[in-house]
Amino acid sequence: MKKFILLISFLCIVPMSYADSPTAEDLKGRIDVEVPQSSGFALLGVTPDKVIEPNSGRELGIALLQGFDENGNFHSGFALETRPYLWGHDQYIPEQTKKERILSGFKFILASTAGVNDNDKANRYGLGVNWSYQFNDPMFNSKYKNCVDDIKTTIPNIPPNNAAERLELSNRVIKGVKACQKEHISWAVTALSVGVAAHKGDVETLDIDEYGWGAWITGSYAITNNIEITCHLRMVDNQLSVVDNILSETDSKIAAIRFRYGTSNIRGIFETSWNDVETKTNDDEYSIAMIGSEFKVSNSFWFRIAYGDTFGSSNEPNEFFTGQLRMGFGDKPVSKL
Repeated sequence: MKKFILLISFLCIVPMSYADSPTAEDLKGRIDVEVPQSSGFALLGVTPDKVIEPNSGRELGIALLQGFDENGNFHSGFALETRPYLWGHDQYIPEQTKKERILSGFKFILASTAGVNDNDKANRYGLGVNWSYQFNDPMFNSKYKNCVDDIKTTIPNIPPNNAAERLELSNRVIKGVKACQKEHISWAVTALSVGVAAHKGDVETLDIDEYGWGAWITGSYAITNNIEITCHLRMVDNQLSVVDNILSETDSKIAAIRFRYGTSNIRGIFETSWNDVETKTNDDEYSIAMIGSEFKVSNSFWFRIAYGDTFGSSNEPNEFFTGQLRMGFGDKPVSKL
């Protein structure tokens, strides 16, 4: 049984433009920050993705879900993720102190979905908090900063009067900063995050009204600039899930690992997870494996497609396709001068 999922993420945008002459913003170096998979949907169990990403780096992210879960049940909903500490900052990321670096790691998560299948007409709500710490934060990358400092020494104290010369100088600076980013900044993330959440599920026609909780820990490691591995552990209590075509209260334990390899424009993905789902009448232990690719359509768009299958389940085994289009805007300089 094949299923298709479409996940679209919208993020706040801050348009950027370059002046004819080099500016402080040109020298800071703008970075592309990926739109992460929605931890809110993973928490509510309405997407086959099992890994909750450790670091999003965004002030505000909104994701819309229209698609099937791993059991073939259709869901419609939204998730919002935001880092309140970043709300007061301007369009440029400041060079943070250790204290600011820690405070900016707090992210709040809100998610809501509604099932529309006969087997699953539950409304689900989740509210959580996640804290992450990125060890290879580009704002604390001394090699990158030294590289940019070297470029600053090539800029004349008095800008050229000729417009063509100013444009040529600006382009040279931008090209040099991008070369520094390519050499010293990795898309792969080394980070650690922990999170807790409360969730609710209800079905008015069946007089079901359940509350529960979830907790998780995620660690990712940038093996090289082009290879990242992420491990994830999660426990969720009293979640509404479809088991043997029946909506049941379930407790689940999940251990997952995700491997990504590639460049800043295209990557291969392999993800596998061990799942233990316990209901009042059944305890189902199984594995899910997915393989796929994600590639950059433009600076603001990523597309991902993957195929997955279920192994060892006492219920009907499921295979599925997932397709996700993610959109993110507002590249920002990595630091202040």
